[in-house]
Amino acid sequence: MPLAPLFIIFFRRTFLHESLTYLMILCIFLFIEQLIFHLPQFSSIDPGLIQPAFQLGEFVILFLLFRAALQQSRLKELLSYFLISFVSVVITIFLNKGFDAYHRNIDIAEECVIVLLSILVLLQLIRNQYMFIFQSPLFWIAGGSLCFYLMSLLIEFMTGNGMFTGKEKENEKAILLLGFSIIRLIFYIIAAAIQQYKKDDDGWMFLSSDDG
Repeated sequence: MPLAPLFIIFFRRTFLHESLTYLMILCIFLFIEQLIFHLPQFSSIDPGLIQPAFQLGEFVILFLLFRAALQQSRLKELLSYFLISFVSVVITIFLNKGFDAYHRNIDIAEECVIVLLSILVLLQLIRNQYMFIFQSPLFWIAGGSLCFYLMSLLIEFMTGNGMFTGKEKENEKAILLLGFSIIRLIFYIIAAAIQQYKKDDDGWMFLSSDDG
């Protein structure tokens, strides 16, 4: 399923749009992650050792996608400094303490950042393209990411309060995360398939010729 947006983007030849280029990279990344976690050939690999690395990679791709979509150059510069610092700290922890060290705190930090960036991008879209917001791929990417990471934060909070303890509860948690992951991918598929509008110099909206 992660490859569905990728095929749609290639078929519609919209891969030159910056947000869709990042979406393609993210979908390939998610597909590789699923291969490693579900193919029998990789069953000997401990998910706890590599999942934090994949989550960091996913965080970086989404961070760069949302950073590129923001219009304030000063904010984009500050976000670049933040990303370099954050990734450097996380990699240092991975190298010195192992991939499972502070993984829950790192996950929560990554999720909080993506939620905030998603909200910033959505607010910018509401301000600039409120009449055609549903024709913006970025709206569906940010909306899907916001839904998934916000619910992930909620589940982490519930886990921290002892609401997902025991094997049965862990299975319920996994099912919930899978459900919201599917919802996110549906949003990404819509982003890849949507007929995009652009704004010309006079402020009028028109269909993108790249979408055919």
